[in-house]
Amino acid sequence: MTRLRSAVGIFLATAALCLTSATSAQAATGTLTVNGEQMINPHDGACFSWPKKGLNIKNKTNRDVVVYRGTNCTGDVGQVVPPGKSAKAPRGLSVKVRR
Repeated sequence: MTRLRSAVGIFLATAALCLTSATSAQAATGTLTVNGEQMINPHDGACFSWPKKGLNIKNKTNRDVVVYRGTNCTGDVGQVVPPGKSAKAPRGLSVKVRR
């Protein structure tokens, strides 16, 4: 019986250690609004694209948002919108939440 208790104790301790050391995907906290579309707690590194140039950005997250002049977060960086700020990006086509 003592061996069974020891084995159960070791299993539980190992499981607890695994759970506390596991990393989860991180997300920005807050709301990112681009052209009226809201993304709540967007994941770090997430890219959002629009079909036409011209983005109206409201960054109410705790991360920087990078504006790209190409689709799928490619091409030149147009600007960076810091947390709590708003910006217009007339040549922007996509945005990425900075890690």
